[in-house]
Amino acid sequence: MIAREGWLPITGVGVVVMALTLHYGLFWALPGWTLFAFLLFVYRYPKRDVPALPLAVVSPVDGRVVTARKMLDPWLERETLCIGIRMNAPGITPIRSPTEGKVMEFWAHSSTCLSTLREGDPVDARVACYALWVKTDEGDDMVMAVSAGRALSRFKSDVAPGERIGQGHRIGFVYLGSQVDVLLPVRTRSHVREGQRTLAGCGVIATLMHR
Repeated sequence: MIAREGWLPITGVGVVVMALTLHYGLFWALPGWTLFAFLLFVYRYPKRDVPALPLAVVSPVDGRVVTARKMLDPWLERETLCIGIRMNAPGITPIRSPTEGKVMEFWAHSSTCLSTLREGDPVDARVACYALWVKTDEGDDMVMAVSAGRALSRFKSDVAPGERIGQGHRIGFVYLGSQVDVLLPVRTRSHVREGQRTLAGCGVIATLMHR
């Protein structure tokens, strides 16, 4: 399955490469077919089976966990458990919602790539950041921050404040992103460790705890 953002570039390249193949032969069109295969890989959107676990938090992207630690949430001004996931290169991918719930707010501005900065790091270690605040039906607050990290990076949100979203469902698309930080209530139980690989929509990274 291909993400809808890839339909136009894939179709355009496919038409041009097919024409080159018919007129000049497969050898001269080989670079074009290589680009066509690369675009199919970049814009892939595989079907994922979301786990039937109401309080589970799933990974928003395919990637590698770079941190799972407590820190201050700069948007909701609270102590939080931050799970940072470095996206697979080149960082062009759909974003899935880690939890179900209602979208409360969306922010787009320059901010820190939260889980990669350490105490004492300079202020200029900043990147474009897009953050989405979701409140679950159980009243838990989840903030997902997408860090761009490159001048040409962009994030396109499919949802707006007031809308409901489902766990593991697509909520946006990022171009040349670098990392996603999932900020959860501090009592949340983490199920991942640094260096672990995780899959979007089906990889459980944490469980929301309720007494």
